[in-house]
Amino acid sequence: KKRRASSTSASASLGVTAASTVEHGVDILPAIPAASCAVNEEEVNNGAVTESALKKPRLEDGDSKHKESDETANKTEKKDSKSTGKKSSDSKKSSKKATAKKEEEEEYKTMTLSEIRASIAALRGQVPPVPSNLSPDDAKSVTDWATSLQTVIEQLNLYICCVSPATYKWGSDRSGAADQNLAVLSSELGNAQDQIASSVTPRLTNVLAPVVDLVISKVITSKNEETGEEIKRNEFTREQVDPAFLKLCYVILCRNAALIRNVLMTNLIKIDNVIQDYVKATKKDASHDSRGFAY
Repeated sequence: KKRRASSTSASASLGVTAASTVEHGVDILPAIPAASCAVNEEEVNNGAVTESALKKPRLEDGDSKHKESDETANKTEKKDSKSTGKKSSDSKKSSKKATAKKEEEEEYKTMTLSEIRASIAALRGQVPPVPSNLSPDDAKSVTDWATSLQTVIEQLNLYICCVSPATYKWGSDRSGAADQNLAVLSSELGNAQDQIASSVTPRLTNVLAPVVDLVISKVITSKNEETGEEIKRNEFTREQVDPAFLKLCYVILCRNAALIRNVLMTNLIKIDNVIQDYVKATKKDASHDSRGFAY
C-alpha cells in the first residue's frame, strides 16, 4: 500500500510538471549551422551553453571563403583581359600588315608584256579622227586636235619604256635565239618611236608650243613725293617671235592632218604586231631550249 501511494504521488507530481510545461511554452531558437557558430569558453558554465553564445555567428570561415572566391575571380578576369589584349594586338598587327601590303600593291605593279600590248592596242581607239572643220583660221580646233594626238604619243612612249623591265633576264639565263629576238624587238620599237618623233611630234609642237620671247609691254613711271626720286616699273609679256611662221605651221598641220594621223596609227599597229611576234618567238624558243639537259 505504501508503494502504491508513493507511485501515485510521483505520477501526480509528473502530471503537474507536464501541465505546467504545456501551459508555459518554451521559446525555441532557430537552427544555426555548426560551422557558422562559435562558442566562447567564458560563456560555457558547468557544461551548459548560454543563449548569447548560440546567437553569435562564426563569420571568419565565410569571410575567408568570400576572399578566396574574389581572388580567383580577379585572377580569371586578369587572364581574360591579357588574352583579349593579345588577341586585339595581334589582329591590329595583321590588319596593319594587310593594309600596308595592299597599299604597296596599289602604288606599284609591274606590267607584263601582254598587259603592255593590250594597253598600246587600246590607244588606237583614243586617236581622234580628222575633224571636218579643221582650218588654219580656226586656231582652237587645230590646237584641240593636236593636243589629243600629243596625249596619245606621250602615253605610247611611257608604255614602250615599260617593255624593257618586262623582258629583262640576265645574259646567262637567255639562249642565243632569245637574245636575237630581244634585239629585234628593241630595234623595231625604237624605229617606230623615231618615225613618230621625226614626222608627227615636231608638227604638233610647232602649234602647241610656239616660240615666244619676253618683252616689255608697258613702262609705268612714278615720283616719290618725299624724296622727289623718279621710279620706273616695267611690265613684261610673252610675245610670239614669228607670227607668220606660226601661221604656216597651222597650214602645214591642217594640210597633212590625215597623213599625220595615218603615221601614228600605222606605228601603233606595228608595235602591237612586234610585241605579239616576240611573245610567239619566246614560247617557241622555250619549247626548243635544251640547256636543261646540259651537264
